[in-house]
Amino acid sequence: MPLDEDDSIVSHSRYDQLFGSPPTVSPLEQPGAKGRMHSREIFEGEKPGTLQPAPLLTPVQRAIVDATVDRLAKIARNTNFTASLPAHSVPMYWSNNIDKSATVVVPAAVTPYQTVVEYTAPPSRYGRISQYGFDVAGGAYTYDGSLLWRFMLNGVPVQDLFDIAEHRGSLVQPAETFIIVPMGQKLQFQVARAVAALADDTVAMKFKGWDWLLRRNAEGTKSSITAF
Repeated sequence: MPLDEDDSIVSHSRYDQLFGSPPTVSPLEQPGAKGRMHSREIFEGEKPGTLQPAPLLTPVQRAIVDATVDRLAKIARNTNFTASLPAHSVPMYWSNNIDKSATVVVPAAVTPYQTVVEYTAPPSRYGRISQYGFDVAGGAYTYDGSLLWRFMLNGVPVQDLFDIAEHRGSLVQPAETFIIVPMGQKLQFQVARAVAALADDTVAMKFKGWDWLLRRNAEGTKSSITAF
């Protein structure tokens, strides 16, 4: 049942008695031009149209501003930004070359894996191995699985580079790979005799790549040069 005018007044009066008068509405919440005008009075301290222009700069102040602008313009003109590819993708001027190779005689009898070539990333540097290869001297070996090769990183086999039987890359034409060697960790390139043979085999092995300073972000190296 709708309230008549008197009931509405009584109800509103009781609300005020119980909860107090409703809060005043902020000028920012007032609709229309009046609210906007009050807002400007609050934040600007003046009514619209009565703001005074900024005072003119003195000659000394103008000289300081001009000198500052000229200085900033010179810095902008003489600043060169050079972006490079990530350090693990391309060797740069801070990189050290990694080129390891060695030759070993593998007995005809079955033998466990032995390390032929190894690399340990030095302090403050990461290493990237990009190529590897191996050859059995004499040309008669058919890569039938009697010899096996593998990479070990800090004592753990590198994925897809374990128990290699086929000739994936030679010393003259190495195979491509991607192995990151964190600072202080050791990469080992090993060979083993898995099946007894009639004679010893001479095996040559190598890998190559580069390392870089750890402070050069491996995920997106950026170098900048500023000249004044």
